[in-house]
Amino acid sequence: MIDKDRGFTLIEVLASLSVMGIALLVIIRLLSGSLALASGLNAYSGLVMEARERMNSLLLDDSLVEGEAGGVTEDGVEWHASVKGGNNAEGNDGFISIEVRVTDGRRSYTLTTLKASPPAKEAA
Repeated sequence: MIDKDRGFTLIEVLASLSVMGIALLVIIRLLSGSLALASGLNAYSGLVMEARERMNSLLLDDSLVEGEAGGVTEDGVEWHASVKGGNNAEGNDGFISIEVRVTDGRRSYTLTTLKASPPAKEAA
């Protein structure tokens, strides 16, 4: 005899729906976490780009003098640059130390480098 009442019971349907719901919840949490991480990395890369821009402008300046400078960009990013051993420094050993630090209140990024001092100009 063939049983014509084949199919899933209500318990089986409810169990499969709950498993699918839990799996969907896990997937949504993973996606929202990755979006938050991507947003944070985007903000951090903005800090890195600001620091590189400030550092490049200092590296291209041949008339660096020892001292410090700082400010706030339009985006609210604070920056601070420090030059040690500039062209006006006593006992300059041929190198200029440059440090650039940027922060947005939550994160900060610092670049430090050395630059060869330009040769002293001889009086004619």
